[in-house]
Amino acid sequence: MLKFLAIFAVPLMLILVIGGAIAARLGLAGGGSGGCVPALPADLARAGITAEMFANAAVVVEVGQEMRVPQGGWVIAVATAMQESSLINRPDGDRDSIGLFQQRPSQGWGSAAQVHDPRYASRQFYTKLLKVPRWQRLPLTVAAQAVQGSAYPNAYAKHEPLATRIVVAVATNICSAASAFGLRVVAFGKRLLGTPYAWGAGGYNGPTSGHIDCSGLTMYAIYQASNGRIRLPHLAGAQLPMGTQITRAQAAPGDLIFFYTPGNPTSRRHHVGIYVGNNQILHAPDVGQDVKIEELWRTRDRLDFVRYG
Repeated sequence: MLKFLAIFAVPLMLILVIGGAIAARLGLAGGGSGGCVPALPADLARAGITAEMFANAAVVVEVGQEMRVPQGGWVIAVATAMQESSLINRPDGDRDSIGLFQQRPSQGWGSAAQVHDPRYASRQFYTKLLKVPRWQRLPLTVAAQAVQGSAYPNAYAKHEPLATRIVVAVATNICSAASAFGLRVVAFGKRLLGTPYAWGAGGYNGPTSGHIDCSGLTMYAIYQASNGRIRLPHLAGAQLPMGTQITRAQAAPGDLIFFYTPGNPTSRRHHVGIYVGNNQILHAPDVGQDVKIEELWRTRDRLDFVRYG
């Protein structure tokens, strides 16, 4: 049989490279359970994974990261939960089986309430997996069976490819919930509500001669929110590459929105604003207008969403 690590060397290498940043990406630093849930990628939705399933997989991966389980173990755990519960935190199952891993209180996994807690259940799974001799060299279905003792010992193998995709998606997904930095960006931007527009006005310390333009507003908000660490230039197009581009579905308060007209020979981002959530933008629109918050309008422009911090 082909070995698990040989089959999935490329995706697992991607997980390895990014693994150290997973807690920060998901808002999970400090081991708490109050992190945000990453957005469900479209390709996984097409494969039948729901937002609930993806959120549960994110918990499984988070616990594995906290316990310093090697990344291959995360895939084994997610594949196991896919087989046992379809990644749904079930309150019941066969006999007294409960939860993501269908663990049985009568078999010493914990109380009914404990095994119904996805974090506790994940810790129990990893604890037992780490005791399996040479588990990293075993085929996934053999390692999973050593933990679960299932009546269907070969059933886990079929979930391996999709489980790997899910783990990679969790590890590389940027969370759509507002970060503390993003909220500071919005807060500083709001301080300039009502400021009149003037092209070329504004900077790191705010308006110049009582005026500001769109990129002056964003450079001020990002600079102040980062305590002077991030110094964006005073030009929308030059600000864009200094952040991380994300999808519109991942947009969170504090991200910047850049506007570009397709077919424009200059390829110039002609406007930028601050996303404040609920499909609203905080920006300095144009001559004769003041800094304001309004609904993100329908436009033929292409919108680029970018995150800083």
